[in-house]
Amino acid sequence: MKNFILSHKRWQQIFDVQLLIALIGIFLEVPSQNKKSLGILIQGAFL
Repeated sequence: MKNFILSHKRWQQIFDVQLLIALIGIFLEVPSQNKKSLGILIQGAFL
């Protein structure tokens, strides 16, 4: 069971990568002219 327990630092790295991928996905999916919606999504991601 100990093999499945990751350190706090490792979990933080995993979370950082997931957040980065999510932000890149938001930037790619949202049309550039829809900047107000993009701002709301970014604010929501950091709440």
